[in-house]
Amino acid sequence: MKFKDLLAGFRKLDEDTEYNLNHIGSYITPAEKERVELLLRGKQAKCKDEDFPVEQCLPESSYPILKPAEVDDETKQFIDNVNEKVRQGVWQEQLKEFSKHAKNFIEHNLAPEITNLGNIKEVLALQLTADRFHVLLQGEAAEQLARAAASLSPKAMLGGAGDVLPDKDKSILAKTDQGLCCLLLDSLKPGARTALYEAMEHGFVSHDWGIQHERLPAATSVLVATKKAKAFDRTFLSRFHLVLDTKGVKREKAKPLSTKDVQFVQRYLAAAKQLQPKVSDELEEGLKTPLAEKLTIAAAKLELREEVLRRDVEEAASVLGE
Repeated sequence: MKFKDLLAGFRKLDEDTEYNLNHIGSYITPAEKERVELLLRGKQAKCKDEDFPVEQCLPESSYPILKPAEVDDETKQFIDNVNEKVRQGVWQEQLKEFSKHAKNFIEHNLAPEITNLGNIKEVLALQLTADRFHVLLQGEAAEQLARAAASLSPKAMLGGAGDVLPDKDKSILAKTDQGLCCLLLDSLKPGARTALYEAMEHGFVSHDWGIQHERLPAATSVLVATKKAKAFDRTFLSRFHLVLDTKGVKREKAKPLSTKDVQFVQRYLAAAKQLQPKVSDELEEGLKTPLAEKLTIAAAKLELREEVLRRDVEEAASVLGE
């Protein structure tokens, strides 16, 4: 041990630094905490507060990280690694805390200026965590709600009829694989319909480049917004799990989410999408259709849970009118 490190071991930490050390220590190994303590005692680092980057999702909060003094590169790298572990740990805690009210928060902030249409917002919130769940919205607020859903999704694109067919780049359907494909449509040509049907039913799109046949993964959830569903035939409409009308919309001024809050929600939904909640045998008996099971699992994901609860089953049944 170096002499300065030996001396550092006799220096006493003040109460605030001791508290911050214990906070940081909850995210790192005992050996790492011991080294951090030596750095603090030797004044090679000090604690500083870092604000958690949200405004509306959660109450304002901060957490301690380390700020290095003049240290060698290896020590600086160690401090950077500790700070990253602390940030990751805090993020996981905050995501879990947000999960307690995430469902209501996300539903409200799907176009917060729209004060009704709660049933439609509930469906769109589920679509943000569901796997390959297809919804068509019609009416005056359809486009607004589709844009709102695209803005909160961690992986989404907004396009029109001309973006459906593959070109020299990928189709929008392939670009949103495992995400949300939002389409603003009033009509759709036959070739584009074929590509859309393929993605919605099979989870891929295929096309030919000269003699080369290519198949691209496109396991996306499709959200179509249109002024009038009557513009499409029954064959087209039958491809959607739900067709919903946004008539009778009511609006009032509302504060939009900040960029920080949007990014937080996107990160939350990305974590939720990765979950595979388990359905007990007892609850599975109450699931009448594969779609009911799909939405039940999506409801559990929306609250960042690994296990499906009865209320998830009831929510799916309510959404489907069962």
